[in-house]
Amino acid sequence: MRNSKAVCINMKSIFISLIFLAFLYACSTSSERETLPVLNQFKINVPEPSGLSFGKDFQSLWVVSDNPDNRIYEIELDGTIIQKLPFSGEDLEAIAFDAANNVIWVAEEQNREIIKLNLIGTVMQKVKLNIPEIDDHGLEGIAINPATGLWIANEKSPLKIFSFNMDFQLVGEIVPGNVKDISGMETDVENGLLWIISDESEKLVSWNITTGKIKSYNIPVSKAEGIAVNPYENRIYIVSDEEAQIYVFGFPDL
Repeated sequence: MRNSKAVCINMKSIFISLIFLAFLYACSTSSERETLPVLNQFKINVPEPSGLSFGKDFQSLWVVSDNPDNRIYEIELDGTIIQKLPFSGEDLEAIAFDAANNVIWVAEEQNREIIKLNLIGTVMQKVKLNIPEIDDHGLEGIAINPATGLWIANEKSPLKIFSFNMDFQLVGEIVPGNVKDISGMETDVENGLLWIISDESEKLVSWNITTGKIKSYNIPVSKAEGIAVNPYENRIYIVSDEEAQIYVFGFPDL
């Protein structure tokens, strides 16, 4: 019995040591994570920009504005406004262009509603999602999930990404444990990634949908609220709500 007890104590010590070493490694890698260099930046004439997505053939950008404007804009890649849709929301926070169906999806933060519109702003569908709400932290991200339908991100409390099919049945959940909040996200089908930005953590995260591999990058953007990714030109566009400005980054090593 003594030997058995000694083995248990020894294994427990090894286990605690491994946890401690893993913690040290996590701290060192997070403090040394790569900072993405800014390739370009430009102002946009969109008040409180809170979501971003590339348009058809990556030739334009769709942007949503937060309160009090709550409108949807299509802009050139230099920020010039192409059109402002007639649709007016209540608390718009995220947008995703669905290239396969040539429609756009937007998320209403507080009432947890997803809206599908055509490209001239006509509402085609509205869906209220059954997602719990704590402390007024609502929907902050929406992205196309090629396997099922849509990814929907709740900012925090709960900090979760939900996977819905096109009948809006919940088919999965992700809890990203290395960010304080989620302020935007984008699907990168070419590389099999889901890109996530965190305003409070001031970082960009790539999550490999197949392997689960996660990488984090520092981003010098204040109040990052939306992200659009062009994997064919290795460009990442991130919009600052606070500055009404878009920052352009090159792709990191994946």
